[in-house]
Amino acid sequence: MHMTIGQMAREAGVSTRTLRHYEEQGLLAPQRTDAGYRVYGDADARQLARVLALRACNVPLPTIRRLINAPDADLASALRAHLRSSKSREAHWMRQSRGREPRWQP
Repeated sequence: MHMTIGQMAREAGVSTRTLRHYEEQGLLAPQRTDAGYRVYGDADARQLARVLALRACNVPLPTIRRLINAPDADLASALRAHLRSSKSREAHWMRQSRGREPRWQP
């Protein structure tokens, strides 16, 4: 399977700009035609699926890049650590906000 950037974006439900950004961040590395057009293959689609799954868990792009580029990275452990950190931050903000009046009203 070979897809253009537009086809890959439609299949993944993201914008072409997102794909370019992920490439700039070192998360994707599509092949190029002689004319310089991006061509995405099966491996690129799998890589994008991993990136999007991690983004859906609110994992920041630098962490995703580190996980994807480390062949011995333990994805499950990294996700558990991220979840613990997120819960800790949420608990901290909840403690901080107790007793304060909201700044805005819906």
